[in-house]
Amino acid sequence: MMGTNPICSWTDSKNLKIALGSGFKLRNDSIDLDGTYILKDTKDTCTTNYQALSVSIAMGSNTSPTAKLSGPESISLGCGSDSLLYSSDKSTGSFGGDFTYTWKAIMSPALSSLSSWAEKQTSSSLTITRDKLSSVSSDATLTVTVTIKNWLSETTSSASVVTSVSPQQSLSVSFDSGSSVSMKASDKKEVKAKVTSVCGGSTSAISWKWSYVSTTDNSIASSLASSTTTQKLSIPKNTFTAGGPYSFTATASQDNSGTTVTGSATVSITVTSSPLYIELSKGSGQISSSKDYTVNADKSKDPDDSSGLTYAWTCANHEDGSTCKGADGSILLSNEANSALTIPSAKIVKGAEWDITCTISKDTRTASLTITLNVLDADTSSSIEIPAIATKASSQNKNKYSASVSSSEGSTFIWTQKSGLSISISPNNLPSLLIPSGTMSDGMAYVFTLKITDSNSVSLSVDLSVSVNLGASCSGALAVSPTTGMALIDTFTISISGCVDRDDEDYPLLYTYKYSLSGSNSKYTIGSTTEESQISSKLSSGEQVISVHVCDQLDTCEDYSSSKLTVSKYSPGRRLDTSTLMDTYLSMTLDPDNIPSTITLICSGATIDSSLFAKMWSDLQSYVQTQSSMTVNLLQSLLGSVYSMTSQTDLMSISMYEQLITWLNSILTTYNTLYPSQDNMNTVVLIGESYLNYGNSTSFSDKSFEKSVLYVNDFYLTWAVKATHDDLVTQSSLSGNQNTDNVQIYKDRNFRKDMENKTKEYTNSKILTYPSILEFDDDSIMNMRANFYQGYSNDSYSDIALFSFGNSGTYKDYTLTINDETYVPYSSTDYPFLIELPFYKNISEGMVWGCQYYNETSSNWTESNCKVSSINNEDQTVKVKVYHFSMYKLVEINPSDNPPPYVPTSSSSCDDNYAPLYILVVTLFIGLILAPIMVIIDRISHPAATEIKTRNVPHNSPSHSPRPTERGLMRHDISIHASQGEESVESGQSGSSEDEVVESQEIDLTENSIVQQIGGPSNDEKPEDEVKYELQELIEGHLALGIFYYRPTFSRVARLFTLVVVIIFELLLEGLLYFGFEDINSGSETATQTLFDDYEGNYFGYMILALAITIPVEIFMVVAFSIDRTKAPQWSAAAVTLGVAILIGSIVGIVMLSYDFCHKWSGYWAVSFLWGILIEIFIMETIYMIVRYFIIQAYPPVETSKSKA
Repeated sequence: MMGTNPICSWTDSKNLKIALGSGFKLRNDSIDLDGTYILKDTKDTCTTNYQALSVSIAMGSNTSPTAKLSGPESISLGCGSDSLLYSSDKSTGSFGGDFTYTWKAIMSPALSSLSSWAEKQTSSSLTITRDKLSSVSSDATLTVTVTIKNWLSETTSSASVVTSVSPQQSLSVSFDSGSSVSMKASDKKEVKAKVTSVCGGSTSAISWKWSYVSTTDNSIASSLASSTTTQKLSIPKNTFTAGGPYSFTATASQDNSGTTVTGSATVSITVTSSPLYIELSKGSGQISSSKDYTVNADKSKDPDDSSGLTYAWTCANHEDGSTCKGADGSILLSNEANSALTIPSAKIVKGAEWDITCTISKDTRTASLTITLNVLDADTSSSIEIPAIATKASSQNKNKYSASVSSSEGSTFIWTQKSGLSISISPNNLPSLLIPSGTMSDGMAYVFTLKITDSNSVSLSVDLSVSVNLGASCSGALAVSPTTGMALIDTFTISISGCVDRDDEDYPLLYTYKYSLSGSNSKYTIGSTTEESQISSKLSSGEQVISVHVCDQLDTCEDYSSSKLTVSKYSPGRRLDTSTLMDTYLSMTLDPDNIPSTITLICSGATIDSSLFAKMWSDLQSYVQTQSSMTVNLLQSLLGSVYSMTSQTDLMSISMYEQLITWLNSILTTYNTLYPSQDNMNTVVLIGESYLNYGNSTSFSDKSFEKSVLYVNDFYLTWAVKATHDDLVTQSSLSGNQNTDNVQIYKDRNFRKDMENKTKEYTNSKILTYPSILEFDDDSIMNMRANFYQGYSNDSYSDIALFSFGNSGTYKDYTLTINDETYVPYSSTDYPFLIELPFYKNISEGMVWGCQYYNETSSNWTESNCKVSSINNEDQTVKVKVYHFSMYKLVEINPSDNPPPYVPTSSSSCDDNYAPLYILVVTLFIGLILAPIMVIIDRISHPAATEIKTRNVPHNSPSHSPRPTERGLMRHDISIHASQGEESVESGQSGSSEDEVVESQEIDLTENSIVQQIGGPSNDEKPEDEVKYELQELIEGHLALGIFYYRPTFSRVARLFTLVVVIIFELLLEGLLYFGFEDINSGSETATQTLFDDYEGNYFGYMILALAITIPVEIFMVVAFSIDRTKAPQWSAAAVTLGVAILIGSIVGIVMLSYDFCHKWSGYWAVSFLWGILIEIFIMETIYMIVRYFIIQAYPPVETSKSKA
């Protein structure tokens, strides 16, 4: 809209100037934008957030900032050398810009040097070092005040913290959230107290006590305080009503060489009412004029207490804002005050476009939501409901939206984007929409349309509106001080300034500090997630980058990184010994939230002894047990600590690895709504890889590596299940795959039917081909997980490959249901998978390729359930068939060892099915019954037994030339009864001399006449009898259908014999092909309909091949039997001999195979036979019949005799 290369600049704090670029477009309608959502950008270019905007800032809205300040309530100058930190980072009202800060520090008694120094500071935090308070010798009070101003407002806001300064020993206590906290009544809040300074460097544990100190009695608050004995005060949702402040004092105590040192601080909590939440059961879209329309707001609520809500509904015409009127002319809505609104179809106006607004109210709070309805003049059985909600989505999360659909079978869906910056929608043909993370732009509004078309081609559409959150942003850079130091000795301060929530709605901001070592993709946390923009911590050794992950309450986050810094290892004079390491660990974990990150720092940078290792392991387990909830960041910290512990190889064992992995899996089970991030999965892979390396190197027990692979595989699958829980049905690898040099993890999610017969290619020439049938439900959403482990043994020929299936939901009746994934064991003796694996070295001379799977029960590798299918030496790959999912590898096999024949293991029985044997028996029975009947019919049909009826036929009539038929071609016997003397004329010999010409004859024209010499009428039309005999001539060439007609040289019994031989021979060949290419000794009983439904293309191929082999035999027997046996008897004898031999061999073979085949394969054999017979009789024999007819017509036989004159 704004053209190419537009320029945006702020002329002052209230006006945004936009210089349009080339090719800009103007919109006819105006766009008003709430000034709250305009971003001030320091750049001169227009970002995507400015696209398609016509800016009009409503300056009447409140643009004033709100200052908040956190800092210590007390400080002991007699303890340690910690600085005093005051932070204003929790201030709100920035409106996307930066604050300006003014500081004051007033000491009583006065300390002018401190005051003048503070007035010069302009950052969001103020750090007062101890040297600035060195002149204080008695108790004093320090008041620190910050005044802020945002870029929009001329007004300011101030906040102050009063700190008691004492030269006496005491603990310094403060709060992560500051001493003044605001929360909504419906929020749950955790207030964390912390000791910022201890006396004498004591490492003793700190105990905590909370008390409720407000003047207003509150039994709930008092009970909550007295029951809390940790540093965290957890306030559940709706604990307090709006009001306050509710003040709590946290007191810390610590033993310091026999003396108890204490310190305390007080936090004030102000509770406000929560905004009302409104939701409508249906969003904007099309409705039918022939149906009543109902929309419901009953899911709207007051998060504090949903009782007492009131509802009001209004309607305005979309075009001009006038009041809606119904089809009867009356006002459409009048005083509707229920949670549900129904508009009768009789009042719905065809073609109308209405804006329906619902307003909910309680006390002084209100919330409204408007949907736009377009009335269609159409009758459809479909209905779609997508709720309209007034909440924001985070662009950094996967966002899933589901429609409730009712429609006829065969309806189709299509998602399209109506407004907002264009994004890709895939899949777009389901009633649910998944928008992957990172797809939408922060601060943008999107509208998506779902269109359903029913089986009658009637369409209906609804809109889904999505508003995207504006998350956290920091204007300052991440700073680390000092920039050099020694690991585990020097303390580093990490800070970032100018952090705000860009829409000022989702405070407090949360900070997670991390470090990553050069050469590693993994990030490890420093401390715990906090509300503080500055922390102090020791670091590990090595070149590293420090980063901070800043998030608002909707988990819309930004990452900021420091430049590289190098932390030195311990110098010889300051090397940490075992006792020093223990003291370092204890001092760093006085705040228990630091336990995971401290373990990571120490284990990754030092060698520890068994006592410290045991202490760490015990503390880590205890710490997790005290957590009421789990976050992705905390999970990452736990994983980092476990991985760092595996670096202590002298203290690790198989048992210890299994303890660690079992414990991590139990965390996912306990916190079953937690889904790991990409960083989490990277660390999971590294932990498993460490276990594999240990199992591969150790020799303490047999098959330790195989056991570790199985254990790690389950570990990976447990975490992979969670990492992709929210995916819709997409063929995608697991979070972009989790690959290292030695481990590759993949995941393919799809419907069962969309996996069948598909091929999945992985890295390094690894290929998986799905079978044609997956024995799962049609509506199942399946997940195929493939793990590959490479290079764990010098004698490896290939990767070790493990496969498994999981089910994660269903798609049925237009409803997509995504569930927690469950493992589904896969084993099929009928439908194997094909796995193609590359081999890394050649087999020895005289050896052959084989494959093995690892039997967990016997702890041995075995050749069963796996066999080599093909070898490609050029590509250096071997393809194998596997019949259940397990752990597989390529091996070399000595053929002289005569490994047992492959017999797939099956949990199902091999039921009997004698269908081919039944076909054999029935065919032989029918043949034996029909054979004598065919002989009798042939004798009856012989011409010698037929009564002769004659008529005069002029021999030399121009239009009546003799037309010999195929009967003359196929036989040499012709009988003619002449009018003079009943003279017999045989084929090849005439009853008169060759010179005599017969002028007229009386010829028999019965149905079975052999020679037909027929005269036609002078008008060239064929007589009815001639047409009849031509049809007979055509059909009698069909081996099966032509059996009804007499053929003198090819008797009916010979044709029956040929047909029986062909049928039984074809049945045998099909059985042999199944025996050679399929594993026919497995398969339980299967319904006939299932056999037809599951019939595969290669089975049909077996039938075609059997038919191709049978056809030459059939042609030979037909031709041999058609030759006059009186002239060439050897042909008939050969046909009989071949037929009998084939018949005997086929009967024996079919009987043997029928007893060897299992139920399912016998069924497929029978189905192939049925298809073969149909093709043989109705296609092949018909083709032969037609070809034979035209050959006879083109090459008629020549008469060898002449008639008398």
